[in-house]
Amino acid sequence: MSDIQSYGLIESYLKGELSGEVLNDFERQLQTSPDLLKEVQVHRELYSHFNDEIPDYQLDNDKQKTLEAYVESEEVKSFQTKLKAAKKNAEAELDVSKQPAKIRSLRWAYAAAASVLLLIAGYFLLNQNNTIQPENLYASVSTHESLSITEMGSTEVTLQDIEKHFKQKNYNEVLNVLPDFLDNLPETDKNYYNLLRTKGISELETNQYEKALQTFDRLAKSDALIAEQGEWYMVLSYLKKGDIQKFKAALATYIKQNHSYKKEEAINLQKKARKLPSE
Repeated sequence: MSDIQSYGLIESYLKGELSGEVLNDFERQLQTSPDLLKEVQVHRELYSHFNDEIPDYQLDNDKQKTLEAYVESEEVKSFQTKLKAAKKNAEAELDVSKQPAKIRSLRWAYAAAASVLLLIAGYFLLNQNNTIQPENLYASVSTHESLSITEMGSTEVTLQDIEKHFKQKNYNEVLNVLPDFLDNLPETDKNYYNLLRTKGISELETNQYEKALQTFDRLAKSDALIAEQGEWYMVLSYLKKGDIQKFKAALATYIKQNHSYKKEEAINLQKKARKLPSE
């Protein structure tokens, strides 16, 4: 039986989850195996330091196999060897016959340290597999709508160029033309706010985060029909920038305001955000 399987049985025993022949067999092992008995005592002692709560974690088959493989790896075995050597050296410095309490405490400390380190290693190993990086999460939700131009008139050629570059994701080319074009376009123009959004997206995709946030904030505070898209893209800007704290706060606010634009996407994004690295 591997260490992780043994720990699982001990936890089930302490939580009162064993029954029938499994329980009887485990209790027989306790009577015949001093090592197992000590392990149970160590686990009970560890739990007492966590407000008498027994950890309740479940692993699916793939994670179980991953953790078992890690426990049996050369890296862990090498660490265990060094830990046992350190324990042996410490015991050699003590008079076993005269200081039994110290020896017992030492052994408990050793077992507790080994157990805790193993659990910590497993925790980080498993959570590393579950973690998603901000740039990857952004890539999964950053589907930009095509630029929609109405009544192009005399500016048709310029707008067609902007639309073509944006569709081809040539964002630097868009920014070579669009800012000056917007400066000469009145805000009352039917294309103005669509173009303002396009400018913000192009700035975001070229990692000009502060400019993008300013552009989207301007859109969000406007009276345009697409104003809430400015708020949505501010959420995405913080995500792509890697500012997880501001991203989560902005996303929570966006959902709370019950915007119709990307409503379902926002809720799903909040669920996925739980897998982002710790702040």
